Amino acid sequence: MTSEYQAVQQFVIPRKGGNTQQGTQSSRLLDDIPLTSEDFRSHYWPIFCKHLSAHQKERNISAIHCMAIRNNTLEEKFKAFQKKLEDRGDPSEVSYGFYRLVGPPRETELIAQHGLFTGSTFIGDLGETSKGVHLNESPDLVTPAKFIENTRLRIMAFKVLKGRSNMVGLSSFTLEPTSGFTSHVARPPPTADSLSRHEVFRYNQVYLYDECEPGVYSNVPANVLPFAVFTVDFAPNATTSFKYMPITLWNGVLKIGERRYADMTLQSSGGILIKPPFFVLASGATVLVIPNGEFTSLLALPCREGPLFHILHFSKTLGDSLLTGTFEPFTPEEK
Repeated sequence: MTSEYQAVQQFVIPRKGGNTQQGTQSSRLLDDIPLTSEDFRSHYWPIFCKHLSAHQKERNISAIHCMAIRNNTLEEKFKAFQKKLEDRGDPSEVSYGFYRLVGPPRETELIAQHGLFTGSTFIGDLGETSKGVHLNESPDLVTPAKFIENTRLRIMAFKVLKGRSNMVGLSSFTLEPTSGFTSHVARPPPTADSLSRHEVFRYNQVYLYDECEPGVYSNVPANVLPFAVFTVDFAPNATTSFKYMPITLWNGVLKIGERRYADMTLQSSGGILIKPPFFVLASGATVLVIPNGEFTSLLALPCREGPLFHILHFSKTLGDSLLTGTFEPFTPEEK
């Protein structure tokens, strides 16, 4: 078991004046579920696999680790929300939503303890993120990035109550929650045959919110209940894969000021460790360095684990290409 799993497995709700290192079974929030257990094989894993999209085959995924989340306080709020839906005649069946965890173990602990806060994603297609939360209905679509190699993801599953769903168009980034409804879903596309993986990701979203009183929304929607955390390996998906870029991106002559380097090689295995995290080439092209995280996921850049950077090169002409051109870099201050 890795240190990451050990860090969250023993997490318990801190009690005032009590010992936060030990905890009774009733106060434990995160419990390890052995992959060989009947509980995992008959309950947790079937729920995960049942919600895979049509683009993902079950045989292409492998479970690495599973933790159950048991928070009695959040569960009571969830049941109260369900009762409220039933009392007003709205749909009250339980469904599931999925969220990619990209932060440290503390992120898992906080969500398990408090629930999923609004603003957990900085942008979403179906509504204002400060007043609701965006999840995906399929675990393999928590990122629009293609699986071009074996890819490991940590995915949190939630029980959700969608209630009455309002169909809205994509790019409804600033749309307020609709009064009288409990969720927004995407209006179906004219045809689903030619959608890219990125488009499928967008249509797979669901936006959930909790209106406490008219015009006032909870910052932790009660209709979103943390359920489990899965660590899963996805094999390359043949239906959405594309050609690998060779490790050597560029080889040639590099000139920096009066210095000339005759045989320089640019490889994809490294990053540019300069500050600021971008630089401008003499041709006017820009190289931008983006840390691995939610933004790179939304750009559908390849999924990677760990503290690394993605490098984007914006050029005006093909002659500015990093792959073939000779260039003279300088920082914006030197321009």
